[in-house]
Amino acid sequence: MEIVWLWGWSVYYEFYIDQFLLEQLLADGLLLLLASMLLREHLSPFRLLLGSAAGAGAELLLLMLGKPRLGVLAMAVAGLTAFGRCTVRQFAGKLAALLFVTVCFGGTLQALTALWGLPAMAAAAAGAGVLSAGIRWCRRKRYLDGGYTQVTLYWEMRQLTIRGFVDTGNHLEEPLTGRPVSILEQQAADRLLPQGWEEQRGFFLIPYHTVGNGQGWMRAVTLDRMIVGEGKGQTVVERPVLALGCGRLSGQGEFELLLHPAHAAQCGTKSPLFSKQ
Repeated sequence: MEIVWLWGWSVYYEFYIDQFLLEQLLADGLLLLLASMLLREHLSPFRLLLGSAAGAGAELLLLMLGKPRLGVLAMAVAGLTAFGRCTVRQFAGKLAALLFVTVCFGGTLQALTALWGLPAMAAAAAGAGVLSAGIRWCRRKRYLDGGYTQVTLYWEMRQLTIRGFVDTGNHLEEPLTGRPVSILEQQAADRLLPQGWEEQRGFFLIPYHTVGNGQGWMRAVTLDRMIVGEGKGQTVVERPVLALGCGRLSGQGEFELLLHPAHAAQCGTKSPLFSKQ
């Protein structure tokens, strides 16, 4: 409970620590998730929860010390805990991204509550959805020209590194969940998948339609992981859906995977990840 003196009158405010921690935990989690999307870095659920808890604890400590305006320190604690070890320069960039999404999130939250009168929790969820959609849209616009990139596919203890091509005309989606679907050449799938993989994990059918070739169905499988790009700009796509294409995808064998734009949009810059040759 806090006492504030105002024009000779004492005003009491009731403060609920559990409610404050829960709100900060959810808010920090959303901000860290948005920052990871902006930075093209994968955060495990454990790291995300750990960073959110550290940020909420730091916010509470600053509030108890009477220094709530030093909230940037709490964000730094949350970011450092979630993203792990990094150089000073890398941490500065990650903190800048986290502060940027915080400002954008705060403005979106105020707009939603003021214009539509949404409750705080509903407005926070809606604001995070709006910012997430905006980040994905901006990334997708950056790759409208397509390009080549290295892709590493993982199935249990097996892995395969191939060359992929960003196919801006690929709009395949898994019918039930709407997840994006990339197309893997059958010969590449034979090198990655073990014998009897259909009975081991099962498969599902993806409808497709092409100009001049009519329509049909392709078998699809959910892999464990897919890493798009290499070096610092690589992005991890968990449980990607890949359809198995019949025959060669390119006439000269330039690539063996047609990347869905949504998968490619998670990457960083076009160079050195993408090239036109």
